[in-house]
Amino acid sequence: MQTGSSQGLTAVVLAAGAGRRVGHRAKCLLRLDGVPLIRRQLAALADVGVQTVVLVLGHHASEIAAAVADSPVTTVINPDPDRGPATSLRMGLAAVPDHLGTTLVSLADLALINAQDLRELLHAFDQRPFGTDCLVPSVAGQPGHPLVLDAAARRAWLRLPLYRSGPQWQALGSTRVHHWPTDNGHYRWDIDTPQDIEDLARYTGHICQWPRHERAL
Repeated sequence: MQTGSSQGLTAVVLAAGAGRRVGHRAKCLLRLDGVPLIRRQLAALADVGVQTVVLVLGHHASEIAAAVADSPVTTVINPDPDRGPATSLRMGLAAVPDHLGTTLVSLADLALINAQDLRELLHAFDQRPFGTDCLVPSVAGQPGHPLVLDAAARRAWLRLPLYRSGPQWQALGSTRVHHWPTDNGHYRWDIDTPQDIEDLARYTGHICQWPRHERAL
């Protein structure tokens, strides 16, 4: 067993995508029970004691920033988000204050993540096998989010060439990554397509709706 750092808990939330498969819309502004997904997640992060949230924006930056304007987040703008999520991840991790310890890396369009899910994830990270510094929730053998990194893993990630960030880094350092098996599907419910929205309603009963002013392009 290893314990997480007591120096502070932080989160990097990735929200730079174009949302092309849902009509070029900001997926994290989908509303569940009337609340945008991004605001639901920020509330959950606050509930578990996250001290610093770095929100990485790119496409739809002004809309998302307006939706979280009253939230205590550090906003980072990716000027070229079409280069892929690895660039957003790199920018987000680089913006984390170096003295902070454990970092959650999350997707802004996770639909069902709540504070209890995050508590379970952080507990699993505290109980991770010795010698590992990154935890990935694994649902039915498929990786989910958020990831959890200790400070050493965060710094190591930043030292790698950009093309080896993201899942490639996990493969590179597989002996240091703990794939935590769980049957909690909340870690896998991110929104990529209209079908995902339909499946979410069909299989969980949770209905996501676009803000009324939103129109697909």
